[in-house]
Amino acid sequence: MRGIQYNYIDNDWFLVDVMWGAGFVNTKERKYVPRFTNAYFLTDPEVFITDHFPFPVKSFEHYESDTMWQLLEKPLSALEFCSVVNFDQCGKDWGIRSLTHHQAIIYNIEYEIDIELETMYTQISDCLAFLYEGERKIDNFIYAYMPTDKIVRVHVCMPGRGVFVLQVYARRQRDSPHGDFQPVIKYILHCIKSFDQPLTYPTHHTLYGPVKDLAKYGIESIKQDVYHVADDGEIIFSVKPKRYIDICPRLHFQDHTIDLKNYCFVDHSDCGIFLNVIVRLRYEVHYKHVLFGKQEHCSAFTPFASYLIKCTKACLDGVFPDAHEYALKYKCCILEPLIKALYPSAEVLFCVKSPKAKSLKCNGTVLKKKDDCTFEGTVNMTGDDCTVVVEGCGLDGTFHRLYSYHVDTQLDKS
Repeated sequence: MRGIQYNYIDNDWFLVDVMWGAGFVNTKERKYVPRFTNAYFLTDPEVFITDHFPFPVKSFEHYESDTMWQLLEKPLSALEFCSVVNFDQCGKDWGIRSLTHHQAIIYNIEYEIDIELETMYTQISDCLAFLYEGERKIDNFIYAYMPTDKIVRVHVCMPGRGVFVLQVYARRQRDSPHGDFQPVIKYILHCIKSFDQPLTYPTHHTLYGPVKDLAKYGIESIKQDVYHVADDGEIIFSVKPKRYIDICPRLHFQDHTIDLKNYCFVDHSDCGIFLNVIVRLRYEVHYKHVLFGKQEHCSAFTPFASYLIKCTKACLDGVFPDAHEYALKYKCCILEPLIKALYPSAEVLFCVKSPKAKSLKCNGTVLKKKDDCTFEGTVNMTGDDCTVVVEGCGLDGTFHRLYSYHVDTQLDKS
């Protein structure tokens, strides 16, 4: 490239392109458009080499670089430069670089690929990516997350053998939360092996994982890993709260609209320190699990964490019992039963732990206090369809609903 300047500052050399940093030419109108960007001022050599091949003028006729002027530990040949990954304008402006793949074309991909990007001086708030096969856009084979404040990982499960284009988009923290995503980097993926029937991911046009400002939701800690495998159809997510919080979990599989809210259950751990979100998975597919909460002094629920779950064996248990507000206020942990549907005319053992409740009863039957926080008792169910309620009271003596069950006469007693 002509127009490159080298500046000697503080005993070191730096790269500058004053022409590209000042603006560009609108080729349709054949008009120069002034638009300043600092992307080409004292640019990191690893970023500069993505679209500049430095060489002295005397070598211009031969297109041979004087390798020292690339300012790289491992300089590139002209052939290597032609295949180096090319960032979109925002990728350059925001100081994004690739940590894993430095070539624009990635060959010989088998089944899956992970691409890792780093933001050097711009804080990224959100990211998404799409695959393209010709003109067709594919978005159910990709998920993205940020393991650190500066690193973005994009995982691609290849939908088949062939050639695909991967386009990554991002949004900065300083942009509006509802602002447009900007393209930052593009790859061409050559896949030689793929799964016969790959499990698609649910549509999720944002990053997976917890939000950065968990403290605003009253949360001290939460799971950081975004991808989980449930081998027995059930999985638990533990949340350590800093104060009383209310969590509303939502579960989606693939892109179906089936209501799965009764397959999520929020309860305290038996030690009362953590909130456990228990999830039962009915199908052997990928699920999107999103946790909603309320920020302090805010009445609306907003998402504070999202996870991807792969179920390898479906859970055959039924839905959870209904949990009411005071189950969380009394820090309840129900041990038995954890299925809403109860057999008619059966003896059912109820066991609940609560360090806050003074007394518990189920449909009028008082549950005996076994220790400082464990209440237990056997209750006879009626032979008819009816609702069974576990209630608890605190020091004020007023009973409140904790859990609700249903006696189902359609159940096969055998």
